Amino acid sequence: MNRTNFIASISISIFSLFSCTSNEIGNSKDVNPEAVFFDYEVWAEEDKEDVTVNLQYRMGGKNGTTLVLDEPSKVILDGEQLKVDSAKVTGAYYEVQRPLASFTGKHTINFTDVKIKNITRSLHSRLFFLSPMFLQH
Repeated sequence: MNRTNFIASISISIFSLFSCTSNEIGNSKDVNPEAVFFDYEVWAEEDKEDVTVNLQYRMGGKNGTTLVLDEPSKVILDGEQLKVDSAKVTGAYYEVQRPLASFTGKHTINFTDVKIKNITRSLHSRLFFLSPMFLQH
């Protein structure tokens, strides 16, 4: 593959990856709480000792505008209130890292909307390992 085709392939891949979801940021106070879409991701990486929990709230479905939770809205993971952060690529999000070794079992996400309605979601996690035989080419 020549250099021009390689650069074009990379450019198209990056565009496709980030064009699927909105990085716009809105405020939860401006949205009907019933229309808020919950998007939760949990992941860990090989040779890392932490697990990452990323929570996003969106208006307009899974590809909609990301939301900053305005008081009294909030999100709490296992008793810890999460703070908003943002990035140009992903928009507003709530993220926390926890030690992988202690992240097994049940976890609770409590979301409070602007009308002070509480919604609780549970997730269960367990450690697993891939056999070195599985990882061989």
